[in-house]
Amino acid sequence: MRTPKIGNDILSLDEVDSTNSWLLQEKQKLQTHGFVVYAKNQTAGRGRNGRSFVTLPNQHLTFSTVVHSSLALQNLGIYALASGIAVAHALRMLLDKSPQLKWPNDVLIEKKKVCGILVEVAKVPPVKSNVFVIGIGVNCLGTADDFPKELQEQITTLATHTDQLVDPVQVLDHILVQLESLHQKILLGHLEEVVEEWLFLSDILGRRVQIETQSGWQEGVVEGVSPEGYLLVNNQQGQRLTHFSGDVHYL
Repeated sequence: MRTPKIGNDILSLDEVDSTNSWLLQEKQKLQTHGFVVYAKNQTAGRGRNGRSFVTLPNQHLTFSTVVHSSLALQNLGIYALASGIAVAHALRMLLDKSPQLKWPNDVLIEKKKVCGILVEVAKVPPVKSNVFVIGIGVNCLGTADDFPKELQEQITTLATHTDQLVDPVQVLDHILVQLESLHQKILLGHLEEVVEEWLFLSDILGRRVQIETQSGWQEGVVEGVSPEGYLLVNNQQGQRLTHFSGDVHYL
């Protein structure tokens, strides 16, 4: 029996607080690899480190999908990178522009955020493999002026960059196809290929950054990304640091 593909089973809801939060509470849904919940309106979207993710009713694409993987939990980062790649490829098919990726899970168009990604781990006892919940939010319709004033300089929408009608459901379909392709690549063990693709789309190699560590902020130069999906930075003392979590500021 073949494993279902990501997106074979999609549930559309008019409104939820957060598609990730909704899925994490639905233990039965988490048992189905590839299950997707799509919400027309998300009232309390979540980003990394407890931040909120602002969406506008019926104008944005907000969805989450369940991924069962044989990869260890410490490989959570590779799914965040793969999700960014999937979104970038999907948007490139819809727009006459090449999106860029920003560490670890933002997709940008002309240096402004158009998409955020949140990957979380779920505990599902009947499932032997690890269960990841991937939440993706894409600013589809409207303009940056529709957002709260404090966000308007930082974000953009797909509609801003095309004369074509943007259909969030069509965007969803394109992203799910790309997610399935990246998931299969990961299962085949091609983690370095995923990392190389992310590095190409991010243009972060050799860039000076500040990274948040347990001992405070440290400055250094990006040397690469580990096969597990963690940022590798050489600090000012010549030490190589593996950045597992926390913020990264580009200098």
